Amino acid sequence: MTGLFEHFRFAAPAFLLLLLLLPAFFVWYRRKGRRQQVAFKFSSLQPLEGLHSWRGRLREGLPVLRALAFVALVVALARPQEILKRESIKAEGIDIMLVMDLSNSMLARDFQPDRLEASKVVAKNFVAKRPYDRIGLTLFAGEAFTQCPLTTDHRV
Repeated sequence: MTGLFEHFRFAAPAFLLLLLLLPAFFVWYRRKGRRQQVAFKFSSLQPLEGLHSWRGRLREGLPVLRALAFVALVVALARPQEILKRESIKAEGIDIMLVMDLSNSMLARDFQPDRLEASKVVAKNFVAKRPYDRIGLTLFAGEAFTQCPLTTDHRV
């Protein structure tokens, strides 16, 4: 059984506590159903036999469908994740945040290629030479935006 969930986890498992509300839902539904029973106008049920419509039959399954929808919502809120590969990195490095200007001044043609393309080439070469460092990227043009947080996955 542990092998089944070995590569599986929830990012927010606290949401799974909401599943404890399911028994309360069924108790509430049963009590609600008892209160809604109506007295028959007939002394015998014979005239009403065979009158169950498809709508009436579907109504009986609604609590189950609602419970399944609730379970699906709770599981989605818990954010299930599959762990594809566990990787242990035994290397020491430093954290480096690259900050690049994307304003219109970077498109000036005073270099061949322009300043932006030149800075991209320099950044790629820099990252390639830093295999054990966590590197992130922040871009700005008036306002700063973190494009990539610190990571050792340099393919990003």
